[in-house]
Amino acid sequence: MNKKLKKHVFTVLAMLLLCSMFLTSCGQKTDGQSTSDNNDTLQNSGISSSSAEVAKINGEVLTVSEFQYYIYNTAMMKAYNLDSGFTGDFSSIDWSQKTDTGKTLAEDVKDEALNNAIAEILTTQQGKQNGVEISADEQAQYDQAVDSFIEQSGEEQFKLTANAMAISSADDYKKLYSRMMLVQKVQDDIQKNPDKYITDKEMLKKYKSNDKVTVQHILIMNDSQKQADPKAAINEVLERAKAGEDFYQLMQEFNEDTGETEAGYTFGPGEMVKEFEDAAFALDYDQISDVVESEYGYHVIKRLIGTAELQAYWKENADITQNDSVLKDISVENIVQSAENAQKKLQEQSSASTSSTQQPATDQNGGNTNE
Repeated sequence: MNKKLKKHVFTVLAMLLLCSMFLTSCGQKTDGQSTSDNNDTLQNSGISSSSAEVAKINGEVLTVSEFQYYIYNTAMMKAYNLDSGFTGDFSSIDWSQKTDTGKTLAEDVKDEALNNAIAEILTTQQGKQNGVEISADEQAQYDQAVDSFIEQSGEEQFKLTANAMAISSADDYKKLYSRMMLVQKVQDDIQKNPDKYITDKEMLKKYKSNDKVTVQHILIMNDSQKQADPKAAINEVLERAKAGEDFYQLMQEFNEDTGETEAGYTFGPGEMVKEFEDAAFALDYDQISDVVESEYGYHVIKRLIGTAELQAYWKENADITQNDSVLKDISVENIVQSAENAQKKLQEQSSASTSSTQQPATDQNGGNTNE
C-alpha cells in the first residue's frame, strides 16, 4: 500500500536504512574517497564523533550514528513530495530552498527526522513499561541474520552495504533493526490491548493533527483472486462495517493488503496514494469511510486513536533535551550524497558481476568453449 517504499529495493532484512558522511567505521572506498576522507568531512561538519549526542529522551541517548538513518529516510520522503517521479538522485534538490514553514528544506528534514526518532524511542519505552519487548530468542535471530550476512559477504562488503543503508556498524544496525521491530510489536499491542495505553480517549482527541494519522483498512484488489466481483465484495464489507461488525474481524475475512497488520498504518502526508490519504485524514476517530477507489482497488478505512496520538501525548509529557549545536552542524546534503555514492558503488559491483558471468568461456587457444 505504501506508494513510496514500493519504489525501492532494500537489502539485509529489508530495513529502511541509508547512510551518511558520518560513518567513521567504514574502510571501504566510495567513489574514490578513503576512510580518512570521510573522517575529514565528519570533522569539517562540526561533528567530532558519530557517537555525539543529538538528543536525550527520558535518559535514552539518540546519537548521530543512529540519527543519520532518520535523516536519510525523511529526506527521501521530502524528495518524493517535491517530485512524484523522484528516482533517488538528490542532485536536483536544493536543500537551502525556503518552505512553507519559513525554514530551509534541510532544516525541515532535520526537524521531522528528530520528531520521528523521538516518537519511535518513546514508543519502545512505553512498550517496555507495558511488558512488550524483544525476546532474547528474537534478538538472537536478528543478530544472527546480520552476522551471517557479514560472514557470507565479507567485512568490507558489509561495510559498503551499511554505507548504502545509513548505518555505521553491525552493532548500530542490530540496534536500529531491533527498535523498528519493537515499534511494530507495540503498535500491534496498542490495537489488541488499547486500554493499556489509552486511558482517556477524549483527552487524546486533542492530539489529532494533520501530521500523522492511524487507520485500519480493508482492501479488495482490482484483480482480486478471491472475489469474483471486487466492487460487490467491498460494498458488503462497507455494509457490515457500518452495521457495527468488528472491523478487525472483517479485515481477517476480506483484506487483501498482505502488508497490513492489526495495527493498521500510521503515516503522514505524501506517504500513501492520494485517494487513500485524503480519505484517511478526513475521518474523525472511529469513523468508517465510504468506499474509496485507488489504483490498487477498493478500500474501506477506519480511523483510530492510535500510535500517532499517543506519541504526541508521550512527547508532551517526556523529559527531552536536544543538542542544538550538533543538530546545526549535521549536513543533510552530505548524508544523502554519501548514501548515493555507496549505492552507486554497489550498482557498479552488481553490473560488473553480471557482465562477468555473461562472458563466454574460452579455451587455451582463445576459442569459445560454448561454440
